[in-house]
Amino acid sequence: MIIITGLPCSGTCTLVSGLKQGGLSVSSWDEIKPAKIRKNLKEKICDEVNKVINKNNRECIEVPIIVIKKIEGQHKFILVERNLNDTFTSMEKVFKKEPHKVLIELNLREAKRYLKKEKKDVIYLDYNELMHNPEIELEKIKNIIPDFDKAVIEVKLKSKK
Repeated sequence: MIIITGLPCSGTCTLVSGLKQGGLSVSSWDEIKPAKIRKNLKEKICDEVNKVINKNNRECIEVPIIVIKKIEGQHKFILVERNLNDTFTSMEKVFKKEPHKVLIELNLREAKRYLKKEKKDVIYLDYNELMHNPEIELEKIKNIIPDFDKAVIEVKLKSKK
Protein backbone atom coordinates (compact mmCIF):
# COMPACT_ATOMS: atom_id res chain seq x y z
CA MET A 1 0.00 0.00 0.00
CA ILE A 2 1.22 3.48 -0.85
CA ILE A 3 0.23 6.24 1.56
CA ILE A 4 -0.21 9.71 0.03
CA THR A 5 -0.02 12.52 2.55
CA GLY A 6 0.66 16.20 2.97
CA LEU A 7 -0.69 19.28 4.64
CA PRO A 8 -4.24 20.34 3.80
CA CYS A 9 -4.24 22.37 0.56
CA SER A 10 -0.75 21.16 -0.36
CA GLY A 11 -1.69 19.29 -3.53
CA THR A 12 -2.53 15.79 -2.33
CA CYS A 13 -6.02 15.95 -3.86
CA THR A 14 -4.56 17.04 -7.19
CA LEU A 15 -2.11 14.14 -7.11
CA VAL A 16 -4.83 11.65 -6.13
CA SER A 17 -7.04 12.88 -8.96
CA GLY A 18 -4.17 12.54 -11.44
CA LEU A 19 -3.28 9.04 -10.24
CA LYS A 20 -6.92 7.96 -10.59
CA GLN A 21 -6.99 9.37 -14.14
CA GLY A 22 -3.79 7.41 -14.77
CA GLY A 23 -5.62 4.20 -13.95
CA LEU A 24 -4.48 3.58 -10.39
CA SER A 25 -6.82 2.38 -7.69
CA VAL A 26 -6.68 5.20 -5.14
CA SER A 27 -8.86 6.02 -2.14
CA SER A 28 -8.99 9.72 -1.38
CA TRP A 29 -9.43 10.99 2.16
CA ASP A 30 -12.86 12.39 1.25
CA GLU A 31 -14.01 8.87 0.32
CA ILE A 32 -12.84 7.18 3.51
CA LYS A 33 -12.98 9.72 6.34
CA PRO A 34 -15.41 9.07 9.16
CA ALA A 35 -18.71 10.85 8.59
CA LYS A 36 -18.36 13.02 11.69
CA ILE A 37 -14.92 14.17 12.71
CA ARG A 38 -14.80 16.49 15.67
CA LYS A 39 -11.82 18.43 16.91
CA ASN A 40 -9.32 16.48 18.99
CA LEU A 41 -10.46 13.06 17.80
CA LYS A 42 -7.06 12.20 16.34
CA GLU A 43 -7.17 8.68 17.83
CA LYS A 44 -10.55 7.98 16.20
CA ILE A 45 -9.18 9.16 12.87
CA CYS A 46 -6.12 6.92 13.31
CA ASP A 47 -8.31 3.91 14.08
CA GLU A 48 -10.46 4.58 11.02
CA VAL A 49 -7.42 5.01 8.77
CA ASN A 50 -5.92 1.71 9.95
CA LYS A 51 -9.25 -0.09 9.43
CA VAL A 52 -9.46 1.23 5.89
CA ILE A 53 -5.84 0.36 5.13
CA ASN A 54 -6.27 -3.17 6.47
CA LYS A 55 -9.39 -3.92 4.43
CA ASN A 56 -8.57 -1.82 1.38
CA ASN A 57 -7.51 -3.52 -1.81
CA ARG A 58 -6.42 -0.32 -3.50
CA GLU A 59 -2.90 0.53 -4.52
CA CYS A 60 -2.85 3.95 -2.82
CA ILE A 61 -4.68 5.76 -0.07
CA GLU A 62 -4.63 9.44 0.88
CA VAL A 63 -4.45 10.23 4.61
CA PRO A 64 -3.95 13.37 6.73
CA ILE A 65 -0.36 14.09 7.69
CA ILE A 66 -1.26 14.17 11.39
CA VAL A 67 -1.95 10.42 11.50
CA ILE A 68 1.02 8.93 9.66
CA LYS A 69 2.83 8.05 12.90
CA LYS A 70 -0.10 5.83 13.87
CA ILE A 71 -0.34 3.88 10.63
CA GLU A 72 0.33 0.22 11.25
CA GLY A 73 2.48 -1.97 9.01
CA GLN A 74 5.11 -1.29 6.38
CA HIS A 75 4.03 1.02 3.59
CA LYS A 76 5.56 3.35 1.04
CA PHE A 77 4.82 7.04 1.41
CA ILE A 78 4.40 9.95 -0.98
CA LEU A 79 4.62 13.26 0.86
CA VAL A 80 3.37 16.19 -1.21
CA GLU A 81 4.89 19.53 -0.24
CA ARG A 82 4.00 23.01 -1.39
CA ASN A 83 5.34 26.47 -0.68
CA LEU A 84 4.00 27.15 2.82
CA ASN A 85 2.77 30.65 2.03
CA ASP A 86 0.79 29.28 -0.92
CA THR A 87 -0.53 26.50 1.31
CA PHE A 88 -1.62 28.98 3.98
CA THR A 89 -3.31 31.20 1.37
CA SER A 90 -5.24 28.20 0.02
CA MET A 91 -6.19 27.08 3.54
CA GLU A 92 -7.58 30.51 4.31
CA LYS A 93 -9.72 30.42 1.16
CA VAL A 94 -10.96 26.86 1.73
CA PHE A 95 -11.55 27.00 5.49
CA LYS A 96 -12.60 30.69 5.62
CA LYS A 97 -10.25 31.43 8.50
CA GLU A 98 -6.58 32.10 9.03
CA PRO A 99 -4.62 28.88 9.55
CA HIS A 100 -2.59 28.26 12.71
CA LYS A 101 0.73 28.55 10.88
CA VAL A 102 3.06 27.54 13.72
CA LEU A 103 1.09 24.37 14.47
CA ILE A 104 0.85 23.46 10.79
CA GLU A 105 4.60 23.91 10.26
CA LEU A 106 5.22 21.80 13.38
CA ASN A 107 3.01 19.00 12.00
CA LEU A 108 4.99 19.00 8.77
CA ARG A 109 8.37 18.96 10.55
CA GLU A 110 7.27 16.17 12.90
CA ALA A 111 5.99 14.07 10.01
CA LYS A 112 9.24 14.46 8.07
CA ARG A 113 11.31 13.71 11.16
CA TYR A 114 9.23 10.58 11.83
CA LEU A 115 9.55 9.32 8.25
CA LYS A 116 13.32 9.78 8.39
CA LYS A 117 13.78 8.32 11.88
CA GLU A 118 11.72 5.22 11.10
CA LYS A 119 13.51 4.83 7.75
CA LYS A 120 10.23 4.77 5.86
CA ASP A 121 10.31 4.38 2.09
CA VAL A 122 9.21 7.89 1.14
CA ILE A 123 9.14 10.06 -1.95
CA TYR A 124 8.91 13.81 -1.51
CA LEU A 125 6.98 15.55 -4.27
CA ASP A 126 7.08 19.29 -4.80
CA TYR A 127 3.60 20.49 -5.76
CA ASN A 128 4.92 23.58 -7.58
CA GLU A 129 7.28 21.42 -9.65
CA LEU A 130 4.49 18.91 -10.23
CA MET A 131 2.36 21.66 -11.74
CA HIS A 132 5.08 23.38 -13.77
CA ASN A 133 7.45 20.56 -14.64
CA PRO A 134 5.56 17.32 -13.99
CA GLU A 135 7.94 14.98 -15.83
CA ILE A 136 10.60 15.09 -13.10
CA GLU A 137 8.19 14.70 -10.18
CA LEU A 138 6.21 11.92 -11.90
CA GLU A 139 9.42 10.02 -12.58
CA LYS A 140 9.88 9.80 -8.80
CA ILE A 141 6.47 8.11 -8.52
CA LYS A 142 7.38 5.67 -11.27
CA ASN A 143 10.11 4.34 -8.98
CA ILE A 144 7.52 2.96 -6.54
CA ILE A 145 4.57 2.48 -8.92
CA PRO A 146 6.21 1.18 -12.08
CA ASP A 147 3.03 0.50 -14.07
CA PHE A 148 1.23 3.82 -13.87
CA ASP A 149 0.55 5.89 -16.98
CA LYS A 150 2.64 9.04 -16.56
CA ALA A 151 1.32 10.61 -19.77
CA VAL A 152 -2.32 10.60 -18.60
CA ILE A 153 -1.35 12.22 -15.31
CA GLU A 154 0.69 14.91 -17.07
CA VAL A 155 -2.35 15.85 -19.18
CA LYS A 156 -4.53 15.98 -16.04
CA LEU A 157 -2.05 18.19 -14.20
CA LYS A 158 -1.60 20.55 -17.14
CA SER A 159 -5.37 21.03 -17.33
CA LYS A 160 -5.33 22.19 -13.68
CA LYS A 161 -2.99 25.12 -14.38
